[in-house]
Amino acid sequence: MRAPLAALALILATSASAYAVEPPTFRLCTGSESGNYFRAGHMLKSKAGNLKIEVVPTQGSLDNLDKLSAGQCDGAFVQSDALLVYSSKNAAALSTIERAGVLYPLVPQAYSTRRSEISKAIQFGGSTRRAQQAAE
Repeated sequence: MRAPLAALALILATSASAYAVEPPTFRLCTGSESGNYFRAGHMLKSKAGNLKIEVVPTQGSLDNLDKLSAGQCDGAFVQSDALLVYSSKNAAALSTIERAGVLYPLVPQAYSTRRSEISKAIQFGGSTRRAQQAAE
């Protein structure tokens, strides 16, 4: 009688420990602790429900891609132009990375000094729409 009870106790103990295991942590590389991507990581973490997210501060998009490729992060916020730069130097690493989606469109902005006397994009020549298309 003791042997079946010991076996049942062992089965229950291992079953209970399986339920006690925490869900895996999703390590999210973001950016500087003072930046918007770090804040966005914490906002995502607060909405994640049962998914445990660790928000990882980094030096930015290229650092995020390095850490993603090295397995130090499970996901990352990356600016689209950084992926292009990274891929030119690390083509093999791209086979391990999948784009999950676009958080928001990146809107390029042009700035000039007051001395340049350029105050409108149209002053660069052509229409504003052509300038936007060139930036895309």
